[in-house]
Amino acid sequence: MKNKHKIFEKVWFFSQFLILFVGLLYYICTRLPAGLWLDESLTAWIISEDFQTTFHRALNYQGQSPLYFIMIHAWSKIFGSTEWILRFFSLLCITSGSVFQYFLYRLKFSRELSLYGTLLGTSFLFMFTSVLEARPYGFVTAFLIASQYYFIVWLQTGSKKSQVLHLFCSVAIIYGHWLLGSILLVQSLLVLIACVVQKKVFLKKWISSLFFIGILSSPNLYQIIMVFRKRFVYNYIPEASLSTWINITFPLVPLLISLILISVLILQRDSAKKLSKNFNTIIVGICWFLVPSSIFFVVSKLFKASILSRLYLGSNYLGFVLIILSFFSCLENSRIRNLILIITSISCMAIFFILPKKSSWREPCVYLSVLQKNDQKRVLISPALIESDHKEWILDSGRRSYFSAPIHHYLPDVKAIPVPIPLNLDLMKCSLEKSKFDYTIQQDGFYLVVENRQVYFNGKIESSSNVFKNYFKKSGLFLRHEKKFSHIHVLEFASFK
Repeated sequence: MKNKHKIFEKVWFFSQFLILFVGLLYYICTRLPAGLWLDESLTAWIISEDFQTTFHRALNYQGQSPLYFIMIHAWSKIFGSTEWILRFFSLLCITSGSVFQYFLYRLKFSRELSLYGTLLGTSFLFMFTSVLEARPYGFVTAFLIASQYYFIVWLQTGSKKSQVLHLFCSVAIIYGHWLLGSILLVQSLLVLIACVVQKKVFLKKWISSLFFIGILSSPNLYQIIMVFRKRFVYNYIPEASLSTWINITFPLVPLLISLILISVLILQRDSAKKLSKNFNTIIVGICWFLVPSSIFFVVSKLFKASILSRLYLGSNYLGFVLIILSFFSCLENSRIRNLILIITSISCMAIFFILPKKSSWREPCVYLSVLQKNDQKRVLISPALIESDHKEWILDSGRRSYFSAPIHHYLPDVKAIPVPIPLNLDLMKCSLEKSKFDYTIQQDGFYLVVENRQVYFNGKIESSSNVFKNYFKKSGLFLRHEKKFSHIHVLEFASFK
């Protein structure tokens, strides 16, 4: 009877594991070969030339730190720069991060729960951040998870090896994306709690670790100061508010899981006593889950430039997974626990199938190349980059190349002219004059490729493509043809003459 029960338990667990794995596999297989979205095309542009150019572009054209771009540049020189190759690097990074996730959970939980937690945590990362994209987030998140693992091991054992490895991973985080260095604030808080509650003398060692991390990361201060000074140029995130903080910190899926677990635990006897055994783990999870987003909210309010985004806070949901596993381990009734596990597995898998797809630039560029074969005309491009609304960026020759990144990647022979959304008519005029382009004498017309974003125009919210249509109509041009690819539109304008 016991053997049958064990077999049933293994089959039940395997089914939960399989459901989540299928969801992850589906997402990976559909995302890897997809066309590059805007930010990924910027990555492709940054790494398209030699190492020196890559380093310069990474340092001066992105809000992130340069280490990822240096690594992906080397990767592309060896393996190429197709969509799936660029993303495969991120997949390798997040896979290694998932291994450290498992090690982290195994410090406290069973093999089965740790495996489940790893799949659940990786699912959250795929859902709420861009860890699979050709962007720095998967690369940095891997180091962040490893940093947290070695930190916890060092806190538990005092191991010098773990302290050194934590230092290495933390420095890599700063050079990968300095905003994710907020994990050091979480770890500092945990050290203080350990010193007060458990009477452990870690403070001097921790301060020395922070000192060395600061010294080794100091060359990156140049970029942090530059981004701070230009924070209003880079700022594309809506103004931070209490509602946005709640929405980012407590997305729907974690909230549902919390409600289910709390309701079940209330019905169980001795749940508080069992939960007290996981007190330290729950404290780590709460700090990891809540502290960075709270700090980002306060900083956004203080400096009036929001950094409250899931891209920078997605790894916090791994703290939530620690809390979830602490609750699961207290559930005595295996059938109830398995029922909750399978409900969460099905919920996560369902979300993978309905996640909104990012706007691919490959299809619009393929369509444009067909048009260009039949009738070569000048091409204007207006990407949904907030920097394009600033004069110093749109008139700078190097940055103009940056704005044309999607065309540069897919149609390297086409010299596209970047233009801002014509909300500021003087800026639009200056941009066209800089390119020596006069649309009024283009008898055959021209093409405009625009990625739509919502803008405030004539007292109402309007799409950027409609603003362009209105602008060129007033300038004596008519819209000959328009082709829509999700949020990216290819428009052909011609003269009435």
